[in-house]
Amino acid sequence: GSGLKGVTLTENMILDQAVFYECNNLTSIIIADGVTAIPTWTFGWSSTFTEVSFPSSITTIHDYAFYNCDGLKEVYIPASITYIGMEVFNSCSALESIYVAADNPVYDSRERCNALIETATNVLITGCKNTVIPDNVETIAAWAFGYCTGLTDIVIGSGVTKIEAFAFTSCSNLASIVISEHVTEIGDAAFAYCSALNNIEVKAVNPPVIYEMTFENVDKSIELIDTFITDIKYATNEGLDVHTDKCNNDIEVYRTYCAYREYRSVPNNRILERVYQY
Repeated sequence: GSGLKGVTLTENMILDQAVFYECNNLTSIIIADGVTAIPTWTFGWSSTFTEVSFPSSITTIHDYAFYNCDGLKEVYIPASITYIGMEVFNSCSALESIYVAADNPVYDSRERCNALIETATNVLITGCKNTVIPDNVETIAAWAFGYCTGLTDIVIGSGVTKIEAFAFTSCSNLASIVISEHVTEIGDAAFAYCSALNNIEVKAVNPPVIYEMTFENVDKSIELIDTFITDIKYATNEGLDVHTDKCNNDIEVYRTYCAYREYRSVPNNRILERVYQY
């Protein structure tokens, strides 16, 4: 319940999903040796505890297990953890330190970058206010920095080619970003609601593809630095997304979209004015 202040997870406990969800007085979490998995939403939206330690028996942390734990400051991932679900540590606004054991076979925090990276794909899964994006990271995952209110500036590593949707959404104190020369796509709402943003430096010779809400609710008068954009047009963007609903006899739900997007810079090389025709 909401008055719970401390909890110890033991090997023989049977945990349901979201069992400690919104326990906002929880200040102490002990995970005993023998525990192998943390279920979905176990501590989601519990805002008081500042750190959590995982024993070497833990192999799996399921989706959203620590989502929006606003007090969480430090995360250490031991070598035993080989599966981390969706957005496990995302929206933890106070997070300042992420470290992965050097012998973890799946994840790393290379170059002491204060980020969680999937080693095989070079995808940065979760960042924090002290993250330095390594140059060998190729993708910034969706929601990787979402609601990271402590983040004030970021340089996108030179190896990054894609910034996924919502990657930096609602980083309300993010004031400056440098987008490296190899970024080809910045996903929808990737920098939406970054209300303090006042400087965007784009090093790309060919400007990246952006979407309708990439810079939603960001000051449209921001100057783009180091761009040579005068008139940019992208051809018709057609695609087919296939979603499988396993709860309804595996019925495939199809969503098609066709959008013509035209991008033009306005005077003085300011942020792109976007015109959409559907």
